[in-house]
Parts: sequence; structure tokens; C-alpha cells
Amino acid sequence: MQTTTRNDGCKLILPAIRGIMGGRDYFTASMKFKDIAERIEYADEYIKFNSLISDELKKSIKPSEELQRDIMPKKLEKIVEFLDTYKEKFFSAIVVGLSGNPKWQAFQNLEQPLGEYEKKVGFLILSDTEKMYAIDGQHRVSGIKEYVKKQDADINDTVSVIFVGHERTDSGNKASRRLFTNLNHYATKISTRDIIYLSEDDIAAVITREFIEEEKGQFSNVDIEKIAKTKTANLPPKLDDAKYSITSVIALHRAVKILLVLILQVNGNKIDRYMVNNDVDIKKVFKQVKGFFDLLKNNLDPLSEYVDTKDVEDVVSKYRNKNGGHLLYRPAGFNIIIKICCELYKEKIGPVYNENKMKTVIINVSKLPLQLTDAPATSVVWNPTKKTIIGKGFPLLKNIYKYMLGSASKNEKELREQYQKTLDDPNIDLPEKLEVKYEH
Repeated sequence: MQTTTRNDGCKLILPAIRGIMGGRDYFTASMKFKDIAERIEYADEYIKFNSLISDELKKSIKPSEELQRDIMPKKLEKIVEFLDTYKEKFFSAIVVGLSGNPKWQAFQNLEQPLGEYEKKVGFLILSDTEKMYAIDGQHRVSGIKEYVKKQDADINDTVSVIFVGHERTDSGNKASRRLFTNLNHYATKISTRDIIYLSEDDIAAVITREFIEEEKGQFSNVDIEKIAKTKTANLPPKLDDAKYSITSVIALHRAVKILLVLILQVNGNKIDRYMVNNDVDIKKVFKQVKGFFDLLKNNLDPLSEYVDTKDVEDVVSKYRNKNGGHLLYRPAGFNIIIKICCELYKEKIGPVYNENKMKTVIINVSKLPLQLTDAPATSVVWNPTKKTIIGKGFPLLKNIYKYMLGSASKNEKELREQYQKTLDDPNIDLPEKLEVKYEH
């Protein structure tokens, strides 16, 4: 186990730049992982260190005294894995509250005078008496604390830290809480779509981009926007690109993730953390995913019609319109079809993916009534009166379709009762099972 030591009274000298914003002085410094692990605490830890507060008070901290959110174990686990796995790891700056008596030493007697900047570049000198705790970035701090315990941890890696002054008073707490809120509320979070376009580590994102950037592929965006670049999974009816697109980039990304869970035999909860450098032959995996979509195209007429035509706008308006259309042309429906194929494959064939065996599953799926205006989709995921999608109905529809294809994963009686309740008809029965076969 890698260990670090904390020497009482020792100085920590950090190269830094001094700035001011909103009337608040701050220092931007570079800090080693080992020093972050030793010295930066959490807001609640700071309260516990304060010997002037009684034990009873420590246990009854009011919400108005809290400065941070609870640590989420899953998020912490992801950060530790990121630090341990990625060679090109990088963090944005951590914002740290600093109380005590730090010293600032500006550069002096420089050969080249810096004018107004002369007093803004120098060293932040900390003794062991200051208190430091994360105002923004507590999960990164937690991840670093866990990571440096590993035998091969890069404890001398550095990350940017922005120090802001904090006073342990009501006004000081309010100022720090306001800072935390501003950092999180007004900062623009990168969209899921942009992550798909930018990530070099998310294997599903890389494969999704391959589809979109293919020169001549069924989902290629080279000549026409077949995959809409919307920032949401849905396709807004007023979006110009939607008249050419079969689905959205987020929906395609989700579909690829569903397939990768089967192909790579990964736990569904861990696929988001499955990275390109996990000893994966990305070309081979892409070929398998592409092979699946080729099977889907060859056996589902609405998809083959879209891929093979030059008049994609006409095909899209035929299968996605105000009167309903085909399930495949709705992003949620697109994903449901992929889920049904993968879940039936696991249930009926096994955990190891084989393209020829998947073909039998897709042939069975192609027998389903997939028009939104047909039972069982109508009134489950399609409101025939309002002519709108019913998002909450897709899990039920998926289970009904699987039942029709011979799945026993859901209790038939319970499934029937749920269908009757959804349609508000106690006499309606489940659709008849279809004649299907699976290759084992």
C-alpha cells in the first residue's frame, strides 16, 4: 500500500497566481495528489476538527450549515477507476476553502519587470495550521484519497487547486455556500450528445461515431443527416433534420450500449465504465455491432427501405408521422427493439454472442406487429386520441412483445393484469403468441 506522511509544522509551498473576482481574493495553485490526500478535508470534517463545538452540536449540524453534498459511492468508484486506468488522466480545478493564516510571497527583483502582474505571481506558503476543505470537487478529492492508497499510485501527479478564503462564521458559511451554488448552478454541463462526439474512451461513443462517419453506412451522416444531432434522445417534430433522420445520436448510442452488454458480456451497470483500452479489439467489436444492424436491416422492411432509398424524406414521413408510424422510427421504440433482441438472445440462446444465432432472434422479432396504431402498441405507447407517444408504456410493451415471442421472463397473469389496467379494459387478453424458433 502506498502511504504518505503528514509532518506537523511543515510548510507546503505552492507555486500560484493571485486573482480577484467578485470582491473575493483567490489563488490558483498546482498541488500534488499526496498533499491533497493529506491536507484537504470535507466541510463536515472541518466542523468535527473544531474543538470549540460540542459533540452534541457536531451531530446536529443544520442544513444551513452544510457546505457540500454527500459522497456518492458509485461516483467515487468511477473516479478511482479513472485515475487507476487512464494514462492520459486529467482533472479540472478543485475549489478549496482555506482558513487560517497562509502567507503569500510574490516574486521580487525580477530581471524583467511585470508591471501590474508583479504582485500576482508567486508562492502560497501554508503551515500545518490552516484548514482546507473542498467546496467544489469533493468527489475528486475523495477519489484521490482512495487512489493514493494503491501501491502503484502516481502520488506526485498534480492537479490545479483554486483556494478561496473561508471564515467559520455565519456570513462565511453563507459566502461559501453561495460560491458552491454558483459553481454548480451556473456552470454549463457538457451534454450527452457532445460527450458522444468527443469521448475517446467510451467504447459505445467511439462505435457510434464510426457509424455516423462511415462513408457508405446505413447510419452514415456523410451525405445526409440520417442520425439527428439533437441534444436530446427524442426527435422534435419541428426539427428540420428529423425529416431525414431515422433516430437521434443519443438513441443510437444507447442502442450500441445495449448491444455491447451482450457482445462483451459486461454487466449492464458497468458498460458506462467499459473503456476503449480495456484490452478490446475495437475493430472486431465494431464489425459485430455493424453485423447486428445489417441483420436488422435485412429482416425489417422499414429499415431496409430507409437504407436502400435515395428519397429518405418520403420514407421517414411514411414511418414517422402525426398518425403514428413504425416503432423503429421513434427513438424509444428503436431502443426497445434492440433490447428485445438482446434479452431474448440471452434467455433463449445463451450469454455468448453469435451472429448466425442472433439472426433467428431478429427473424422472430420481425414477425411482431410494430406499427404504433396496432395492438399491443396502441394505448400502451401511443395515444390514439392525442396522437402522442406515451413514454411510460415502453417497459410494458417490451414485456408483451417478449411474451409473444415465447419469453417466460414475466408472469403471464401479472402481465395480463398490467395490460388490462393500462387499457382500462378488464376483459382484454394478451395478444396471441407467435410461432417462433431459436437456434441453440
